[in-house]
Amino acid sequence: MNKILYKKGKIDIKDKVNEDVNLLKFYSDILKNKRGYVVKMPKKGESVIACLSGGQDSVANIGILLKEFSLNVYPFFINRGQSNYKHEKKAVDYFNRFYK
Repeated sequence: MNKILYKKGKIDIKDKVNEDVNLLKFYSDILKNKRGYVVKMPKKGESVIACLSGGQDSVANIGILLKEFSLNVYPFFINRGQSNYKHEKKAVDYFNRFYK
């Protein structure tokens, strides 16, 4: 798990076709000037929110936040009228109980 989490590598945003580099820099500069950083990892024991869809990626993400980073996670689920709502909700309910 740690090898994946801490893998060295960099994605160059300039290579992304749909990104506006100038706009991203503008917003980054505002955040840096206002609060001193753009994004930072919360400290152990701090609280975060995370979307839980019931899928493998969101479940794994919450597991990593809990186990690897020792964060208090408050998951949320959005009913967006999806056709498989019943199955997603069932998975969400299961993992809410699993991680308590």
